[in-house]
Amino acid sequence: IVAPVGNHTAQVPLLLGSDPEDQPATGSLSGKTIRIASVPANGNLYYNGGLLAAGALIPAYDPALLQVDPDNLITQLSFSYEYLDAAGIASNLSTVTMDFRYETITGHVYHDPNGVTDAGGGLVSGTPLSSVGADPLYVSLIDPENAGTILATAAVQSNGAYSFNSIVPAGDLKLALHTIPGDYTSGGSLDATLPSGWSYAGKQRGTTAGVNIDLPVNGNFPLSVVASPFANVNFAVEQTPQADSKIYFITQPSVNQVITLNGSATGTAIPPNQLTGSDPEDAPAAQGLNGDNANRRVQLVSIPANGELRYNGSAVAAGDIITQYDKGLLSVALTGTGYTGISFSYVYLDAANVASNTATYAINWGSPLPVTWLSFTATEENQSVLLEWKTATETNNAGFYIERSTDARTWETIAFVASAYADGNAAQVTSYRHTDQSPVTGTNYYRLKQTDRNGRFEYSVTRSAVIRKTALSFSPNPVKSVLRVTGCESGDQLQIVSLDGKILMSQRSSGNTMLLSVARLPAGTYIVKVHSSGRLVSSMKFVKE
Repeated sequence: IVAPVGNHTAQVPLLLGSDPEDQPATGSLSGKTIRIASVPANGNLYYNGGLLAAGALIPAYDPALLQVDPDNLITQLSFSYEYLDAAGIASNLSTVTMDFRYETITGHVYHDPNGVTDAGGGLVSGTPLSSVGADPLYVSLIDPENAGTILATAAVQSNGAYSFNSIVPAGDLKLALHTIPGDYTSGGSLDATLPSGWSYAGKQRGTTAGVNIDLPVNGNFPLSVVASPFANVNFAVEQTPQADSKIYFITQPSVNQVITLNGSATGTAIPPNQLTGSDPEDAPAAQGLNGDNANRRVQLVSIPANGELRYNGSAVAAGDIITQYDKGLLSVALTGTGYTGISFSYVYLDAANVASNTATYAINWGSPLPVTWLSFTATEENQSVLLEWKTATETNNAGFYIERSTDARTWETIAFVASAYADGNAAQVTSYRHTDQSPVTGTNYYRLKQTDRNGRFEYSVTRSAVIRKTALSFSPNPVKSVLRVTGCESGDQLQIVSLDGKILMSQRSSGNTMLLSVARLPAGTYIVKVHSSGRLVSSMKFVKE
């Protein structure tokens, strides 16, 4: 018998007996008088919802009303009874023995590039795997009816298999596929996540195409206790496609001009070209995600606020899917007046129907600013400040004056970084960096004064970094069990972060020295970060042996 769940009970098998006068043939004792001689030592016996004790009489016995509730993880229990005939004479004692089995959950994780888009309704299949990149995979068993408490966590084995045995759920369950290391068997909560570059591609209970596919596609798999047993509860993952953002600057167009987005436009140095990207499974870098073969799927996330985006001559709308993207059929009509650019966004949909990042496609004209900014950061490193910034495009750019201030009002120039391009022009992402070796103690504010070759300039956003009186230090590195951080101030927030940005540990400082236990982290490279008043003041990579 399947062990009953939580406070539920199991029905006792039909009680049988015979009597030469009342019931000559052995059969059901339904309607007869039963006396319970002994009750289970490892469970409770109930009749019509009432707890029974040894010696209890059951007149007019109804088999559906006799129930048993075994103690947790009990595999067998027994009790005894006797049948009283019409004269009140008791029969011999009979013993009822009940065997119980508990839930076992098994399944596999597959690298499945087409997910559940197979013919016949979809099938989770592919190559078994136990890790994504350098991150091992885990499956956690969660009780969603108890604030998401984690009941157990199983590592996915080298053959892609995982299993949970002797499960006694308190109700419906949920499985979560994730890559967070550690021991989660003693409670807590968890959301299913994968590292950057990987996506969930499907989940299915069983191995028959189109049967028991669970939607939506994510890493959480709900399991209803009425659907047990739970065999072949399988997950599919795949590598996420990548779509490329693009920004083009063109000569002043005319009203109602139609520009085909395939690189064929004339009168501009870099004409707007086709959508591009890559996918490790469907389209490796050499082939690319593009419109040359007219066999890619593109979904439009947003359309231009001005003008009109068209495919094969017809206007398209946000949410539309182009099933056979052909670079020669996508165009923009520059209808109306009073604007100096258009933009839209899109994703690629791969064979598993997984969407790429959202990429932006923009076309500008008129008098664009000489640089399109992507990012600018200031980070304290060993009592110096590392400044890093990126540009998406550059037009006639001479370079960047780096300015510093202690009050964000009075600024001084501390360095100049020239454009990476001899002519100051670029249509691709460019990265820059500079280290301020002599920052002042306290808060240092930084901004970039981008200047073009004609003397025109613009300022970046302002960033800041804090230099402490006492430098932070981290030791040892590499580390086996305890990482020592000295130079802390009371209230500092210390974090251990994976290389893909997941926060694995967070602890608040209470003094100058903090000891961070990293013994449970798998071997690898991590980052320790120190925040003060919500601002990052220091970070360092370390190696866990």
